[in-house]
Amino acid sequence: MRRDYGISINWEEVHAIKHGLHDLPHHILGPHMEWDGVVINAYVKDALKVEVLHRDSDVSYEMRASGIADFFTLATDEKEIFPYKLRATYRDGSTYEYVDAYCFEPVIDNAQLAALEQGIEYEAYQILGAHKRTVDGVDGVLFAVWAPNAQRVSVVGEFNLWDGSRGLMRRLPNSSVFELFLPGIEEGTPYKFEIRTQDGRIFMKADPCAQKNELAPADASVIVDGKYRFRDGKWIKNRDKASQVRKPVLICEVNLAEFAEKMEEQTVTYRTIAPALCDYVKNLGYTHVELMPVMDSVNEASMGYETHGFYAVSAKFGEPVDFKYLVDYMHQHEVGVILDWAPYQFGKEQSGLYLFDGAAAYEDSNPLRAENPLWGNVTFNYGRREVSNFLISNALYWVEEFHVDGLRVASVASMLYLDYGRNPGEWLPNIYGSNENLEAVEFFKHLNSIMKKRNPGVLMIAEDSSLWPDVTKPVEEDGLGFDYKWNLGWSEDMLEYVAADLGGRRDKHNALTFSLLYAYNEQYMYGFGHGQNSSQQPILQQISGNEIQKSGTLKALLGYLMMQPGKKYFYQGQGNSNNVLDAYQKDLLEIYNTEPALYEEDYDDHGFEWINTMLAKEGILVFARKTADVNDTLVVICNFSAEERRNFMIGVPYAGKYKEIFNSDREVYGGEGNVNSRMRQSKQEECDARENSITTTVPAFGISIYKYNVAGTVTPEKKTEPEKKTESAKKIEPKKKTEQTKKKNTKQTKA
Repeated sequence: MRRDYGISINWEEVHAIKHGLHDLPHHILGPHMEWDGVVINAYVKDALKVEVLHRDSDVSYEMRASGIADFFTLATDEKEIFPYKLRATYRDGSTYEYVDAYCFEPVIDNAQLAALEQGIEYEAYQILGAHKRTVDGVDGVLFAVWAPNAQRVSVVGEFNLWDGSRGLMRRLPNSSVFELFLPGIEEGTPYKFEIRTQDGRIFMKADPCAQKNELAPADASVIVDGKYRFRDGKWIKNRDKASQVRKPVLICEVNLAEFAEKMEEQTVTYRTIAPALCDYVKNLGYTHVELMPVMDSVNEASMGYETHGFYAVSAKFGEPVDFKYLVDYMHQHEVGVILDWAPYQFGKEQSGLYLFDGAAAYEDSNPLRAENPLWGNVTFNYGRREVSNFLISNALYWVEEFHVDGLRVASVASMLYLDYGRNPGEWLPNIYGSNENLEAVEFFKHLNSIMKKRNPGVLMIAEDSSLWPDVTKPVEEDGLGFDYKWNLGWSEDMLEYVAADLGGRRDKHNALTFSLLYAYNEQYMYGFGHGQNSSQQPILQQISGNEIQKSGTLKALLGYLMMQPGKKYFYQGQGNSNNVLDAYQKDLLEIYNTEPALYEEDYDDHGFEWINTMLAKEGILVFARKTADVNDTLVVICNFSAEERRNFMIGVPYAGKYKEIFNSDREVYGGEGNVNSRMRQSKQEECDARENSITTTVPAFGISIYKYNVAGTVTPEKKTEPEKKTESAKKIEPKKKTEQTKKKNTKQTKA
């Protein structure tokens, strides 16, 4: 029964509740076990009457209005806390029944809080944010947010009229995490966190761990379920047990927005994109598709690299489950999915991470560390364990919840160097007085080691323009632990070479060969991604010459790319696609996928051999790709000039027969048909410092690939003496290096 005596109320706490000041509202609101019975307090704005209804019986109590408007209290003779609902009657006569949010015990436990603080809660995305839960038999949403500088935090939405005094969250003991379980909240409900700072300012922020945000310019977070039943178990199992190092890896980089514009469907979603994108990449022969950031971004000009919601799939093409469907569809058709990931910056939008709770939380408190004048954006404080945990958990979220096969980490150099993009006086040195970001180094090691431990088959790729050593060396050997590193220097050298007029290319011939001097210092990937040049133009527009010369040079360039030792990537949005080029690219990629010499020994210098690099005037390179099996040997001739070369003699690695298996001058590729259809039998005539040679026709702007020891050819005798080489060949051909030699060469290159 109800009691009307013995109720002791802390009126200062009631005042704090009413004015939205309390950071532990459960201390006074909700049920409390007193010595003589259960007391229930409730703050219900604009209510005339509030009743407590037993959820397990038909017993009800009317609460007593206190001396402060909207605050109601009840004292009962009940000997234990019981499940209840509140029924409020308002001035217009309407009533509303609901389960009291303040009747629940904390959901997040002390072990999880400790792991968050220590930076080792790798599934933080399952704790922070908004998640549908059932607590004490009641369905609702658990909201949680990390806000170390906040005076208090409230969760707000239409469900409480966006009023922070109605959704006060509980600061969990000895932590900076606020939590509130709200019964009855449905999927699709927008919400935000209202934050009151220590100096009294009040503003709203989107949820940093939201799995969905509204489409810009709206900026609220949205409740989603996100449950999806994947059907790619076989793909994941095979991925995680097999290394990609000795397999073909061909990555097609795609901007989904650009791709969607070319589709004929009136309504484009992740689900409708999936089959079209899959057909596109499989038809050309790519093994993986790499998507430019699909994470929520409010700045379209950044193409997703200025991330707003790190855990939220862009709402432009649908729900998180729709994107999971896209990944699942790709896997079922044997295409891997890699995401571009940008943990190097975030924007200054009002609802984002910047000064999240009124002071530096995700960024450094020192502006010389926090803001990068190059972009006008904010960098993360990798030395703060909760921030590092936020990002590592985010990487694992995309891999483990969405089944993606890898992450390409954007702008690694800007994270590794404290002075990146900053002038003297605009940056703060580390404790040793140098420019290395020691906290970022440890972040990468932590990220890559835990990723490999939990998801051994996932690819971690560094987009790094710096000369930082051992980027792809294992963490156990004091490397950063990435699987691959984009060779941006090679891309720049190649674009500089083809941009020169035909007569001037001879002076830039070294640009074609320089990368092989350091090719085995890291596990490099070669290609042309978006934005890899200052002009931001498609490759074809950067090549010098008339339209015929441009087209021919592009084919030679793509051919040379595919023949490089290392895995490959290419940006779909280069704007060069046409039926002829697509046919050329498709056949070229098929050669790459089917010839072991082009991928098995990518990271062993025995897999590549220069034959002739000295033909700068002619614009020609000759080299071999190999495996441990001599029968896989390929001889490649690249001609970047406008001159066709007939009866052109080249040295070959072995005596025997050679058959041309690819020629870029086929008519189907828009060429003149100057192909070498007849098999070549080598002659014992010295050329290129080799005892045996063949003669061939090398088409203008062409690439010709010969394969050794086709059916019917006798395997060459085992050599008793090493091959002779010219002095120039000896200087240029890469040699197997010890780890000490690798480091020495890296330092010399950097100097």
